[in-house]
Amino acid sequence: MSCSLPGLGSARVGVSSVEGEAPAVRSGPAGVDKHGSRPPDPAHTWRAAPDDLVPRLAAAQLAAADRTLFRRVQELTLGGWDDARIAETVAASAERAFALLEGSLKDYAVR
Repeated sequence: MSCSLPGLGSARVGVSSVEGEAPAVRSGPAGVDKHGSRPPDPAHTWRAAPDDLVPRLAAAQLAAADRTLFRRVQELTLGGWDDARIAETVAASAERAFALLEGSLKDYAVR
C-alpha cells in the first residue's frame, strides 16, 4: 500500500514476516549497525556548521517516527492482524505522524 506523506513525498507501507522468527537483537556500541558502520551524520550531509544541532534534531524526529511506526507494525503482527489491516492502519498512522512533523520541518533542507 502506498501513502503520500505531506511535504515528504510518497512511501510504500508493507508488512513482511517470517513465522517463528524472533526480533533482531542488536549488540555493540549505540549507533553502530551489525556490519560495524554508522549512519551518515546529518550535519555533514547537509553541510551544516559542526555546532549546528538542527540537522541532528531533524533526523532524530524522523527516525523516532519511523521507529514508532515500525514498532506498531510489530505489535499488530504479533497481535494476529492480517497484512491488509496492518497496512491500512499503519498508513493512516504514518500520515498523521508525518503531518505532525511537517509543521516544524517543512522549510528545513529545502533545495
